[in-house]
Amino acid sequence: MYRIKYINIETGIICVEYAFAKKMMKIIHNIFNETNHNGYSIYELMDISILCFSLKTFKKCLTNHLECSKI
Repeated sequence: MYRIKYINIETGIICVEYAFAKKMMKIIHNIFNETNHNGYSIYELMDISILCFSLKTFKKCLTNHLECSKI
């Protein structure tokens, strides 16, 4: 179980997403391949954390929980 935190540079929105390893690799792939019209990356990766097992994080990973907030 992993938690990834990234920021949309253009809008200033910080997103925190929870997922298992296979889904996390797809998320990272999408983050690095999203570009604007000039070819620059839209997202900046802030943190990737391995989470210890708990029922709360397990439920978030099962639903691919996403939290976004504006800075």
